[in-house]
Amino acid sequence: MFSRPSSLLGRLFILLVLPLALFLGATSLWEYLFVRDLLLAQWQENALLSVERAGGEFDARLGRLARGIQALAGSGGSPLGEKKQQWLLSRLTEMPGVSQARLVFASEPAASGSPRASRRITSVSDPAFLPAAPGLALMRSELLGPKKRLLGFLEVEVSLLSLLSDLEPAGDKHPHPLVVMDREGRCLAAYDPSRKGGPAGDFRPSGPACGVALPDTPVGTVLRAGRLQAEVTSFYRSQASPWILLRHGEGREVLGPFYRFRL
Repeated sequence: MFSRPSSLLGRLFILLVLPLALFLGATSLWEYLFVRDLLLAQWQENALLSVERAGGEFDARLGRLARGIQALAGSGGSPLGEKKQQWLLSRLTEMPGVSQARLVFASEPAASGSPRASRRITSVSDPAFLPAAPGLALMRSELLGPKKRLLGFLEVEVSLLSLLSDLEPAGDKHPHPLVVMDREGRCLAAYDPSRKGGPAGDFRPSGPACGVALPDTPVGTVLRAGRLQAEVTSFYRSQASPWILLRHGEGREVLGPFYRFRL
């Protein structure tokens, strides 16, 4: 059992100073948690807007490639049509992000007996996205002729690093790597805008963002809170491809000055 303080000073400490100290301590803790949560919420919102903007531009670049692929419909089947076909193919090769583009025709003889007539493309299917070399992806479309007969394939090899370049917000003091991940959780490429050098030096097959469990939403963030180890992963599910864009950030960039602050 505690004995009651006999002196007036001891009684004043228990009745006045101790409750005041407890009140101030509780208030400081509440303010600390409030400001920390506010910073984390703003950090999440900025990360969400950043990856959503990057994802929209990424889809726009893929959309321009898809329109270039569809432009081949109606080409071939005649000397003039073949020239148009080659011109469209060269224009497609010059588009940003395209490493090479090639037409792969089937080797079976034409039913009509005319080789040129057999290669008249009436329609082109939407591209399927296939894995290729590290940092690259293959967009393969079916080339269809009259009566929906399969003529061959159009294969467009694209550099994921080129598609990811210059997607960071202007004026960002802490640009984070932008990662492309497939639906199975494999990282295909990562572009780090803060690194200098060629695109090959920016490719990394793995990273901290890969392997993070993502909610089933088109866009969002995953926050793993800690003291200075708070991490946020923002993601965007591409509408033009089966890929997911990820951007990973660490809390020390935002919360570090807050924790180091001293009165």
